[in-house]
Amino acid sequence: MTIAPIPAGQPFRSPDPTKGVPPAAAAGGLTPAQIVATWRTDWAEHVPAGDRSDPARAAAAIADIQKLFAPANGGVKRAQHAKALYTTTRAELRVPADLPAAVAHGPFAPGAKLRAIVRVSNVAGVGTSDEEADLRGIAIRLTDDQGHVQDLLMNTSETFMAKGAKGAIVGAQVRGKGLGFLAKAVWRREIGFFAAIELVMAGKRVMSRGVSLAGHTFWSRTPFQLGEHAVKLRLVPVESDPKLQANGPEQLSRDLERRLDGGVVRYKLQVQGFRDPTSTPLDDMRKAWDSPWLTVGELTLPWAKGAARQEELAHEREVDGLAFGIGNRWGPEDGALKGIGELNAIREAAYQASADGRGVKDGKRCPFGFG
Repeated sequence: MTIAPIPAGQPFRSPDPTKGVPPAAAAGGLTPAQIVATWRTDWAEHVPAGDRSDPARAAAAIADIQKLFAPANGGVKRAQHAKALYTTTRAELRVPADLPAAVAHGPFAPGAKLRAIVRVSNVAGVGTSDEEADLRGIAIRLTDDQGHVQDLLMNTSETFMAKGAKGAIVGAQVRGKGLGFLAKAVWRREIGFFAAIELVMAGKRVMSRGVSLAGHTFWSRTPFQLGEHAVKLRLVPVESDPKLQANGPEQLSRDLERRLDGGVVRYKLQVQGFRDPTSTPLDDMRKAWDSPWLTVGELTLPWAKGAARQEELAHEREVDGLAFGIGNRWGPEDGALKGIGELNAIREAAYQASADGRGVKDGKRCPFGFG
């Protein structure tokens, strides 16, 4: 399908935008500047002893999982997030005009209004029913329609189930190969016995069932550099309503379609910064951070009825084919959202391996001419 790009220099406008750019939200009575002042810049990347892992091993694990799931998927798809629940090229991110300079990097220019290409999915590597317990994921590609691209990837677990890189690779393989693989990994001493038990229990705790995508909070789970700060990100529903308005194997998709048939769905995009190694640890991804959140944008999923929804469906295949990844950044020179730590390094390798396995040659670019 050939899709004409918008003319150069023409600003993006959502079909149903909210008026104005929302101000940066305060937390606990603090102003945005006061929130940033509670963060520190003396953070350092840290990899615990014995937890180093080769990115090539992560890539090989992803390729193995893709081949394993291919018969059930009718071909090679993503090793995780195989089933898209919702896609759009018409979402919008609005950045507060009063955003503090310390976090105004990359796409977060104060007052900016950016196109957001969005794919929401089940995390499973096969196209399971929406009725099954699973994590839910969201991939967002921000673009100014002038060539800049920034990907944000989050899911509905606040933390990783593994402490670091080695455990994360084992965890991904267990999702594909089952508990028998985990037992072998323990026997081969790739993961400790108690760490393996904790991995299984943590995986069960974070699953959700019967919760609307419009009512979920999505988390980055790992830290990223933003200017001089180390931050984590999350998406929080503005009007949280977790009760589903549909049922059946496609209930999550149908619920969101019904909501967008009558209006927009909005989320606050927020960041929290590093304060100290105890309350905001960089060496254990199982631990949530204790740090105030700052709103850096408002994401709006657009009203979609009639012709607008048909346009989204016509672009669904192209959006589904994009190679989202944490390495797709606005600009390497501006200190914006570079992954911190070895776990992010293997994640970047894994996303690239997943794209390679699907035969995606230029998935980092927008097929619509937007960026």
